[in-house]
Amino acid sequence: GRLAFLADRLVYSDPASVTHNTSLSRQIVMEAETRYRIGESHLLYGGLHNTLAFGRHDNYGGWRHQNRGAVLAGYTWSPPSGKIQCALSLRQEILNLQWAPLTGFAGVTFAPWRWLEIKALGNRVYRVPTLNDLYWRPGGNPQLQPEHGFSAEGGLKLKTSWKAWRLSTEVTYFSRLIKNWIIWLPAGAFWTPQNLMQVWSRGTETFSCIEWHRKKFRVSLTVLSQYVLSTNQKSKLPGDASVGRQLIYTPMYSGLAALSLQFSRLSFIYRHNYVGYRYISTDNAQFLPPYHLGSFSAEYHLKAGRHLWGAFFQLFNIWNVAYQVMSQRPMPGRHFLAGLSWHFQSNSSKTSIRKP
Repeated sequence: GRLAFLADRLVYSDPASVTHNTSLSRQIVMEAETRYRIGESHLLYGGLHNTLAFGRHDNYGGWRHQNRGAVLAGYTWSPPSGKIQCALSLRQEILNLQWAPLTGFAGVTFAPWRWLEIKALGNRVYRVPTLNDLYWRPGGNPQLQPEHGFSAEGGLKLKTSWKAWRLSTEVTYFSRLIKNWIIWLPAGAFWTPQNLMQVWSRGTETFSCIEWHRKKFRVSLTVLSQYVLSTNQKSKLPGDASVGRQLIYTPMYSGLAALSLQFSRLSFIYRHNYVGYRYISTDNAQFLPPYHLGSFSAEYHLKAGRHLWGAFFQLFNIWNVAYQVMSQRPMPGRHFLAGLSWHFQSNSSKTSIRKP
């Protein structure tokens, strides 16, 4: 079992806009879990979770709270051969003393050969609005309904190795059909969250990595790509131009490539991101152009007993690209971050300090 109390205080001040506010949050988290193994292949588990969250912000109009409890149970079958693993889980949540829909998932992973892995997963989705969604002023919408729906995914993973080389690639297809999808949309001078009747999000994700490793020297290249279609399927308004269109600020194409070089305690990483076109109007008539971003980082670590010392340097937006994540809000040009880190490992706890 676990019991935790979390307290946060965030002070924001912007002299340019004469803005000064303070946000407070308190959380009491209680968890109790148990596991029971039957033979080598079967595992049963269950648990009770409860999170009582309080939030206060100048834009909330006082303290707000949310109480979420959950009862969960699950079963995993994993025979000694290691070629197959099946899992089933059920979760019943109670939100502010009201029953939520029963959720859960079922999944299977099958590896007929060492170089091939096949996976499939299906689950029921339920997500409640956050305190910001409900109470932020201006814009919060206390009438928001929780999201609910179904999602499924399936994929293949191929992997092989030869001497100092390792290669792996993975392809996943996913599909999610969600009702009452929560999305923040512009409404005059501010944004406000709304429920879309039904959103269908589907697409593919790929992950590939090639690595060469010998003694203390390691070189790796990782490439990730994503193709996502998230379209509004239904509307309460006749002739709504958003039906069948991509959701705003959701790129169809995005990707990341990372080249890493590591020698003993010294490492260098170059990352290159691509973000495709993003529509900024619900009828997809207006959009933001795609952009490429490069970043570089270097780190050095030295271990002495239980102490781990480190120095790091990070350079962002190397090519000084002019781009926007949100319309009319330019992002920073080339900038950097440097600092030192210290980690101390004791027998029963771990304390870390990182100071830029």
